[in-house]
Amino acid sequence: MPQKSDAPWARIGGPGDLGTFLREIRLQADLTQEDLAESIGADRRFVHQVETGQSPLYTMRLFALLRELGVELQVHVR
Repeated sequence: MPQKSDAPWARIGGPGDLGTFLREIRLQADLTQEDLAESIGADRRFVHQVETGQSPLYTMRLFALLRELGVELQVHVR
């Protein structure tokens, strides 16, 4: 998928990196945590946990697996 050269992007090394990126994008979209949570059918606490890197064991293991295999994860805004 082609990426706009000025589109925000980040290398993600763990849940905290992903949360920080998503928080920045949410703020740029002028959304509150409540707004975002409602739009995805979740509660505000879930959005807060993602944005602060407070991830469940599954997510921690997923990032450990990526690190162990030398896989780099990058995210960008479409």
